[in-house]
Amino acid sequence: MFTLFVLLFHASMVALISSQRPNAYPEVIELCQGTRDDYLDLSKIKISHLKNGTYGLNGNITIKKDIPSSATVSVRVLKKNSAGVWTSGLLMASPDINICTYVKVDTMLYPVVARHSSLPEQCPFPKGNYVFNSSDWNAPTAFGQEGCFKVIFSLKNKRKPILCVSLIAKLVGANGSRLPRCV
Repeated sequence: MFTLFVLLFHASMVALISSQRPNAYPEVIELCQGTRDDYLDLSKIKISHLKNGTYGLNGNITIKKDIPSSATVSVRVLKKNSAGVWTSGLLMASPDINICTYVKVDTMLYPVVARHSSLPEQCPFPKGNYVFNSSDWNAPTAFGQEGCFKVIFSLKNKRKPILCVSLIAKLVGANGSRLPRCV
């Protein structure tokens, strides 16, 4: 599940940038503050410098327990404003939705994740090691914005939080803006 979160995170970051050969520079991927690591291990996922001058997420993620098919997921996207504060504005925020339904109906994020990982294309999400490679994450966008973004994936089972993953990335358009690091 963690892999799913990480990949969805990364895909959503890429999906936020302009469709003119945008670049995503992931800076931090971690469990949200207060989240236990019962469900996943991120220790083997790395932010790597890629040959094309961008940065990507590469490595293995371990799902430690089967993700229940009854689990729900919510996705929030925040943008850092000029004062350095994370704000939601008009960006994406989804209500809790069944994880299997989300994977079936999502046309923007999970297809990119599945293409760049060994995650299942649909439920279930069994425990195990999953590999992903972010060598080409360019994707069409719904937002067309540059800047610093944080994507938060929260997973619940029977309304009880079981997992939360946060990814922070700088999104830069084709002109290669010289935005400072996000963190």
